[in-house]
Amino acid sequence: MREHTQNIKYYLRKALDGTKQAAHAWQKYLTEILVGLGGRRNIKDECIYIFKEGKGICILGTHVDDIFPLYNRDGEKIKNRILQTLQSKMEIDDKGEIKYALDTHIERDRERGTLRISQTNYINNIIKEYNLEEAKGRQTPAPPDELTERDIPNTREEKKKAEERGVRKIIGKLWWLALISRPDIICALHKCATWQNTPSEKLYTHLLWIIKYIKHTSTHALVYRRNIHTNMFAAYCDASFASERERTSRIGYIYYFLGCLVSWSSMKSSRVLLSSTEAECYAVVQIARENEWIKEFVRSLNIIACDIHTIIYQDNKSTISLAKGGGHKRSKHFDIEFYFVIERIREGKIQLHYIPTNDMLADMFTKTLPHAQFERLRERMMNGKIENVVGDDDDGAATNSSTAVARQRRAERERAKTSAEAQTQSAEALGSAAALAKSKT
Repeated sequence: MREHTQNIKYYLRKALDGTKQAAHAWQKYLTEILVGLGGRRNIKDECIYIFKEGKGICILGTHVDDIFPLYNRDGEKIKNRILQTLQSKMEIDDKGEIKYALDTHIERDRERGTLRISQTNYINNIIKEYNLEEAKGRQTPAPPDELTERDIPNTREEKKKAEERGVRKIIGKLWWLALISRPDIICALHKCATWQNTPSEKLYTHLLWIIKYIKHTSTHALVYRRNIHTNMFAAYCDASFASERERTSRIGYIYYFLGCLVSWSSMKSSRVLLSSTEAECYAVVQIARENEWIKEFVRSLNIIACDIHTIIYQDNKSTISLAKGGGHKRSKHFDIEFYFVIERIREGKIQLHYIPTNDMLADMFTKTLPHAQFERLRERMMNGKIENVVGDDDDGAATNSSTAVARQRRAERERAKTSAEAQTQSAEALGSAAALAKSKT
């Protein structure tokens, strides 16, 4: 039978679940339905569909065959119409308000204006899979000692044992966690991922360390707050110079929209950088590129105006000076990409603000930090306790958003007090002048 059919090719009449083209075929079919209902695909993310009718707004986010609607009161009719149409064409399970999806628990408190995203069940499953229920938790996601070339196994037996550890599988499981709700592990995890092609016992130990850390912090969550006293677009970026293999540098950044953490990354530089200032400039370039995408994404939603500059916090004053257009003989070799940042600053689309290293939230995305410092930055980052710039110039004061309003009120009271004292002094001066004039008369 095989001899007669080995040169025959079979073509499927329709895509089957599990085949390579199934996801594409499903998305194409879904797009035809939603666009036919008046939806518009987001140009920056084609898994997002936008519906607007009068004051009604309904945004659909899709993940394979999961659909997540976001709508206002007037948009509920749009959502119901879409649901009815889909039910007429396929089997739909309406689970109501989202509380659990994609191994993610979502808690909403409308009165406090908060939303928590956590993956405790997913973490517990990982702990159970690797028999770490009784293991002692770790306070940081990375051990103090770094992975080096010396840790790569040399003998055939050692290599075979390391390969049997399944480090790629562990990295994959943890990566989903790092991208959804636990940005605090992404630096340690990415460092491990750079060694996955040369697995070792030490790499396996480092990955188990991360699992023990998330065991210790399994209930931690990303918290989104309804912020009204914060910059619309804000970001932190940092670099660790020549700290990686082949003397490359590690770059880290985090991005906030309306005080909510929406993007984060820890990566190696694609080339060797020649100074700490160049590394920091490279970090600014990366966050500026991310800023372009996020702003275009928000703009394409056509819900809120976003023609406002982005605040980027930096802890390197030389980088801020160069970004304003100040050249130096040591920066003549900088790549053309940095001039993209200079142009955006001149156009008023980006502002760089200095922040002390102790308050640099992106510092934890570039290196292993002591427990106390890591915990302080982690709590601020995951709870949206970020700086708020008062003023529009590059020298504007950066203050913590939780205290910005209080400080502003104190400043107003001080100005009122000063004004009252000035008025009292003026009255006393006028009274003295009147008494003097009367005595002369």
